[in-house]
Amino acid sequence: MVGFLSESGNRAGRPALQTYFMRAAQQQYDGNINLLHTVAAKVVADRRAHPSDKKDLLNVMLNGRDPKTGEGLTDESISNNMITFLIAGHETTSGLLSFLFMYLLKNPATLQAAQKEVDTIVGNGLVTVDHMSKLPYITACLRETLRLQPTAPAITLGPKTGTDDPVLIGGGKYAIPHGTTISALLPKVHRDPAVYGEDAEAFRPERMLDEKFNKLPKNAWKASLR
Repeated sequence: MVGFLSESGNRAGRPALQTYFMRAAQQQYDGNINLLHTVAAKVVADRRAHPSDKKDLLNVMLNGRDPKTGEGLTDESISNNMITFLIAGHETTSGLLSFLFMYLLKNPATLQAAQKEVDTIVGNGLVTVDHMSKLPYITACLRETLRLQPTAPAITLGPKTGTDDPVLIGGGKYAIPHGTTISALLPKVHRDPAVYGEDAEAFRPERMLDEKFNKLPKNAWKASLR
């Protein structure tokens, strides 16, 4: 998977013609993709052959049914989703948690507030899915961490297809020609003092509590392509 991700990133920065002549890299790339699909398909087949009552994502996909049609996911779709969850979550989630713990350790008062919320809502028991919607301060801490240290730090945008007219942005100051892409650097977007105030560089989860978070200008906070 690491090799596949590395090559995917490299391809984004080089001409397609250059990639065409890199036969060994292409062979390795195809092999990595085939390995991901082979392993995912084997996991699905093994669970089909040896069912269990585990409350995990795989069983949810295997046993879930559309409430309207009654249809379930195909094995191919389940395998593809497994690969997606693995790739999409292995680095961004760990990066988010690493930065979160760093900020909490650097801000003892925030750490105490987060601990107090967990003690009040969860107590000494295990954390369950039902608790997730009852931890607003923890949610705010996660949002504030993603604001300062977005684990997907840039997104690439471009004019919609179907027109040759340039798109004007910045109040008409900039024209983006058809076929041109621009990259938005989220660490800069997320630290705009016009939106977040003079303390935009500071870790302050209170600004990300639901009421204030829901009032943020459109695109002022983007954890993903939402």
